[in-house]
Amino acid sequence: MLLQCFVNYGTLYVPGEGWEPSEIARWVAENRIEYISATPSYWRRLLLFSEPTALKAMKPVQITLGGEVVDQAILDSLKRLFPQARIVHIYATTELGRCFSVTDGLQGFPRRLLDNPSAEGVEMRIRDGELIVRSANGMAGYDPYSCQTGLEEDWVATGDLVTVAGNRVVFTGRKTDMINVGGNKVHPIEVEQVIRSVPGVCDVRVFGRRSSISGMLVACEIVSDQTQGHPELQESVRRTCQARLAAFQRPRLIEIVNRIELSVAQKTVRNEVR
Repeated sequence: MLLQCFVNYGTLYVPGEGWEPSEIARWVAENRIEYISATPSYWRRLLLFSEPTALKAMKPVQITLGGEVVDQAILDSLKRLFPQARIVHIYATTELGRCFSVTDGLQGFPRRLLDNPSAEGVEMRIRDGELIVRSANGMAGYDPYSCQTGLEEDWVATGDLVTVAGNRVVFTGRKTDMINVGGNKVHPIEVEQVIRSVPGVCDVRVFGRRSSISGMLVACEIVSDQTQGHPELQESVRRTCQARLAAFQRPRLIEIVNRIELSVAQKTVRNEVR
């Protein structure tokens, strides 16, 4: 961000720590901030808890999302609210820099990007469901004292899990977020997508809880839109999960919270085990 501002003679605006969503939205509008970069989780919070008038006063020219899985729901929500804005999904890693960016409004990236190196010298493959990347712009290697190592021929395991759906490659989560329920692997994001479809659910976080029987259980925190009571919403979530998810994927613990807490990097924490 700093480099972009220097090269383009721009001004970098950084919101204060602990600012409320409506305060941030008003600040963006008052300062006429045109280019906004944030994680999907940060945008969800902004859209959920900002005053509608404050959001409508924002006039972004470009919205850039990255750092987490960018799903179709957040892309569609941003496009509805800011139809004039160019929405960019950028994928980058510390080791490799920018790997690709897409602006077509669809989650994931085109499958054709797996076939040939990009003009910037970036190659991508899928190995055992994980995206691995090799880049001409990547770092020279890991510190020999680091616990991490690269793959052969400078390929780097990103830790991001993907699946191919037609002509699209879709991100399904991080390897470190996986919940092992009695030997069955659960992708938190897949469960979250089902729960978000339940009327009354504004936001959700799925994570693992320790269990003496199965090793781990699936748990979730839900933000309600307050149109129904908590017991009714919890029951709706249970019924939907029973109809659309395998038994090992279904949340056994469902808690209603005021908001989903984010990490210092403004990401949803899914690998928390208690």
